Amino acid sequence: MDTNGRSFALLCSMLGLIVSQLPIAVNVVHPRPVSWTSFVESIRSALIQEKHLSSDSLPLVPYQEWVDAVEQHARNPTEKDTQDIPALKLIDFYRLQSNVDDTLRNSGQSTFESAGLTALRTTNVEKLSKKMRTLQPLDDTIVKKWVRYWIDAGF
Repeated sequence: MDTNGRSFALLCSMLGLIVSQLPIAVNVVHPRPVSWTSFVESIRSALIQEKHLSSDSLPLVPYQEWVDAVEQHARNPTEKDTQDIPALKLIDFYRLQSNVDDTLRNSGQSTFESAGLTALRTTNVEKLSKKMRTLQPLDDTIVKKWVRYWIDAGF
């Protein structure tokens, strides 16, 4: 067992956990996910409020439309484009993700995460953490705090 393993085993014994009873894997993701659309709409609203923008500022566009716009710049990027649009470097990933999402949506399947990834179960992490068991879904209050932090940090 390496140093990290011994440290983890020691921590578990201090907490009264038996290492052999610990799960083999723990998905450390939010146990109560929210939709991407509601999350992005919350960020948009908070930015408009914090930056005192007009209500029609920062229009949300469908993901496919955004990928198409990035692809337009990726065809013949200028040096300024490559500096100002970091997404150009990942356009192949975004296009693949968009295509998979469209295929899943058209097939009526809704049990997958974006890009066809399997939804992660949080049963094990919730067994180990009271905080994870009682964590509430992300809401506007949390998003506003994030946006305020980003602005204070200079973004």
